[in-house]
Amino acid sequence: MASVEEALSKIDESEYVRDTIQFVIDENLRTIAVPQQGVVFGVVGDKNVNIAHFQMVRYYKGFDLSSFNIKIYYINANDEINYYPVTDMESTEDTLKFTWLIGSNVMAYVGDVFFAVHMFVENDTEKKQIFNTTIASGKVLNGIPDVEDYIDPDREEDLLTKLQNKLMKYMQEKIDTLEIDFTKFIATEEEADAYLGLQ
Repeated sequence: MASVEEALSKIDESEYVRDTIQFVIDENLRTIAVPQQGVVFGVVGDKNVNIAHFQMVRYYKGFDLSSFNIKIYYINANDEINYYPVTDMESTEDTLKFTWLIGSNVMAYVGDVFFAVHMFVENDTEKKQIFNTTIASGKVLNGIPDVEDYIDPDREEDLLTKLQNKLMKYMQEKIDTLEIDFTKFIATEEEADAYLGLQ
């Protein structure tokens, strides 16, 4: 059986996507090979711009893993647990490939993100077969948060005043276009009852 290093060295240059996150899963050790220098998922606040690529063997002890569903379980740097459902698994005669589009929940906090691959076959009531990997990790680097989420109080008050003025102008324009004589509106409870036939 080839080692993870041998598997990495045999990846065809044309298949290896440059400037992306690339993982090889060792089906026997259940490990996800992480480059020695570590993995950077991106910068805090990134959303759906980073993709992790996974590759592994298709068969495990006679079972065809291409028939399994796949989820990436993860714990972000704020200890929030979630998962990503894989939807793009591709299989060849011997290998499986799939990706993880790394979303905003993963990238919400600076620090280490821990993840594992969870593969399963299920029926209507339960998971019949499960294949798990051990935990691997990647980093979310520090950056400047979305400054549009932060408005100083003076600017916020100015924006609210502008919004109020626009709203009042809009309401006045709508009132001016109404062709109703407001003096004909019912003014008393007795008039309302009479109008509705309650008297």
